[in-house]
Amino acid sequence: MDLVALAEISHVVGISPVYKRPRPKTVGSRQLKNKNAHTLDSFAPHVMTGVDKLHAEGIFGKGIRVAVIDTGVDYLHPALGGGFGPGFKVSHGTDLVGDEYDGSNDPVPDDDPMDCGGHGTHGLVSDDVTIAAMLRANEDRHDIISMSVGDGRVGWSEGAVARVASRIAASGVVVIVSAANMLFLSEEEGAILTTRPQM
Repeated sequence: MDLVALAEISHVVGISPVYKRPRPKTVGSRQLKNKNAHTLDSFAPHVMTGVDKLHAEGIFGKGIRVAVIDTGVDYLHPALGGGFGPGFKVSHGTDLVGDEYDGSNDPVPDDDPMDCGGHGTHGLVSDDVTIAAMLRANEDRHDIISMSVGDGRVGWSEGAVARVASRIAASGVVVIVSAANMLFLSEEEGAILTTRPQM
């Protein structure tokens, strides 16, 4: 079916391209020497966002469910509890595409969300996979959805990923989308480097 015929179907609201997003290049890394360094009042991201003030009031996020949509999670890291499953900080997760996925082959999902490459298990991810991850996180009743999909080529709010993120955010879920994973920007690429619901 061609796009014109598809657009003329009465219940079709819109048609969007499926973008493939390249894996960001790693520019360096820093490992915390103390697994509890993230709780210190001087940790810059906590001070900038007010997390240090919440910690001072004894609020540490207990009972809040956070979904991280990214290339995986190193749940063996001591700051993340050193394990995966019930009783660990990373209690559940899914790899929606599989360890061998590179964007040109078919996804083979598995139940192990371990990141295979530090930041980037995959060469590319397409919008349909990102949307499936957001919908799953929402269906699983997460309070916060954090996504690392900053891609300067699709920074407009009309994109499919942005529309889904905005609808989920409108339901009361906090949706956080990375900015500046990819550092190329032009007038054609959007106002910012995210598919922004409410930034």
